[in-house]
Amino acid sequence: MKVRGSRTPGVLIALIGPDGCGKSTTTRVLLEKLSEGGKLQGETAYLGPWGQVELGTTRWLYRKGLVPEIIPWMSFLSARIGSWFGRKSREELPGSEHSFLHIVLKATKAQIRGLIYYPLLYRELRYRYKKTVAPALARGAVVIAERYVFDLRYIHDTVSIENYPLLRKWVCDFFPAPDLTFLLDNEPEKIHARKPQLSVEAIRWQRESYQRVLTELPHEVLRTDLGPGKVADEILSRVYGILKQKQGTR
Repeated sequence: MKVRGSRTPGVLIALIGPDGCGKSTTTRVLLEKLSEGGKLQGETAYLGPWGQVELGTTRWLYRKGLVPEIIPWMSFLSARIGSWFGRKSREELPGSEHSFLHIVLKATKAQIRGLIYYPLLYRELRYRYKKTVAPALARGAVVIAERYVFDLRYIHDTVSIENYPLLRKWVCDFFPAPDLTFLLDNEPEKIHARKPQLSVEAIRWQRESYQRVLTELPHEVLRTDLGPGKVADEILSRVYGILKQKQGTR
């Protein structure tokens, strides 16, 4: 979305939240409202870590199975080594059914996979940003991103991950930040009723993960039970405020 005839830098909006919270619906209504006004033109981008692949290096990653390890082998290894100096017996430790050598090998392989996967994923995300978002912002566009790189902080696809915390944080910290971030929120039961692919418990966990991510970032929480029209109006009021600020600094 851009103000025609304006060279004011654009605005990037990130819509995040659990699957089924209403990101796609909110995006559609935003585009409709802006189109109706006649002064703004809409653009969208997908900046989530999963679901789209454009680079050959990223396809190679998935073809070779070089994806992050979900089983926390490094935690198992740390606990096993710590037990040598503590009082816990092996049977009380996580991963106690595995031998020490097996844990070492698995932890080493997992770390190598992470060191390959996350830099190449960052390259994929930056490519999408430079290809789609950066030119749109340079034209004065307001880009709506359904999902964002923030998903990486505590989630891999739809499951929890505790491996590679520094690598995942690095990718998020060095990726361009949006101008506005909105968490679309509602009770897990209501989200499940709208999109039942995930269980209520899985939605609750995703919701809590996003809340953890956003404690570190400027953001706003919008309740989707307001209805898509009112949610879109709230977002647009912030967009116009950002555009006014940017025009005032030029």
